[in-house]
Amino acid sequence: MRTLNDNLNFFQIGLPLLILQFTNLVFAGDIKVDHGTDGGVIIRASDCPTLKSEIDSLSEYYHMHSKGAASIGVDCTQTPELTALNVAPLIPSHVHKQYRFGYSCNGPNCFNSSLIDQKLENDPRFTSSAELMSTVQTSCRERKSTDSAHPGDMAIIKKNSRTSSGALTTSPLHAFTYIGNTAFSKNGFQKQHTWTLQPLKTVLSAYKVDLNPECHNTKGAHDTCSVFVSYYQCDPTSLQLKTKNAEMVASHISECVINFNKRKSLVSHVEGLLHSLELIKKDIEMESTLKNQNDHAKAVLSSFNFQAQELMLHSFEQALLDNDVDTIQRNLALWPNLSETEVGINLLMSAIKGNSPNAVKLILERNVNPDTENQFGTTPLWAAAEKGNLPIVQMLVDRKVSLEKSTPTPLWTAAQKGHMEIVKFLLKHGANPSAKDLRGQSVLDQARSYLKKTKPGTVFQKNALELVHLIETANGIHN
Repeated sequence: MRTLNDNLNFFQIGLPLLILQFTNLVFAGDIKVDHGTDGGVIIRASDCPTLKSEIDSLSEYYHMHSKGAASIGVDCTQTPELTALNVAPLIPSHVHKQYRFGYSCNGPNCFNSSLIDQKLENDPRFTSSAELMSTVQTSCRERKSTDSAHPGDMAIIKKNSRTSSGALTTSPLHAFTYIGNTAFSKNGFQKQHTWTLQPLKTVLSAYKVDLNPECHNTKGAHDTCSVFVSYYQCDPTSLQLKTKNAEMVASHISECVINFNKRKSLVSHVEGLLHSLELIKKDIEMESTLKNQNDHAKAVLSSFNFQAQELMLHSFEQALLDNDVDTIQRNLALWPNLSETEVGINLLMSAIKGNSPNAVKLILERNVNPDTENQFGTTPLWAAAEKGNLPIVQMLVDRKVSLEKSTPTPLWTAAQKGHMEIVKFLLKHGANPSAKDLRGQSVLDQARSYLKKTKPGTVFQKNALELVHLIETANGIHN
């Protein structure tokens, strides 16, 4: 899931009142949602009838979940024409609890927010696609061709793909709450992504839903679509029962996710969380309390495990900030097989980013391979050279890591940043002084570029001149 762009050319509008209708879904020619600093949620439409239609849909959704008599009347006969309204009073109280709420750490994603909106889940946390579909199969009814999408439906964007044998498989990409021309959506699992009211076409375009009308509504033949939308009417009374241990884990996670920044140290809390996860695993293995819910329980456990990993990483990063060696060691102890998983390289990168030689040493002592690239193709040595941390660079080179594995190389990056001592050290240990990046820019090019950025007559310029001379000499250039 990715961040939305403003350039969403779903279709071009030739007339100001143009409305494009996709069977039972109607996309207004121009509808926007703005959020004010005072908590206002403003819907802006190209004309009053479009605005009124959306207010009516949002009102229907509100009355599904609220006993109050909140309503907003729209009079399209008045002059000037009404095209914008604050709809904050029409957002139900259970939605307000997560609306634009910034969590303290990564994890809660669109699947989770959608289930909370449907009252099928209570706690903010990561929810896997397997758990989402397991819950939907138990608690929701898919709208079929004889039915239409209704305000408040859970909408799931799905992707079709084919296996090597040609079989069609479908996987969920995104979930949101359908209103009409707008939708409640959270576009990502990172903490900066929030559950907000957005134009429907913004959400569909972000996930590249096919433009074919049949891919947007309940009446289409979705087998022909690459990406399509399914709509579900859900019943919160059929919510899956949880074991006591599962409730304990949900409580642990929720407190961590919401109050992370208020805790001096999370490690004790995370240790308790992992203990509870082990108890849930035993519940599933014994089938003592879950019985027929075993498959669903496994899906929930996979969600819990992912969220636990996120919290463990956050706890480790907090210990780095505190430079607390004892707490760093306790955090590392949470991963018994650190050298056998990609977590090891991620923790090593975090320690380098945090400029913590002590943490790097502790991780390397756990036999994590220091010459492994992370998911972005970056090696620990490159990261340490980029940060300018000579003790960490020395520690990694002492472990015989490759000096040329990354492109651009660590030496190239150190020259770009003007890290003189690291350039000297890497050259002394055999780094290639003529290495280039994918654009053909050399180490010397980077040193000269750094020199141009320095102010004449300063110590920075003096160091930069020395840097350029050092690399020229290494390349056999003598001025």
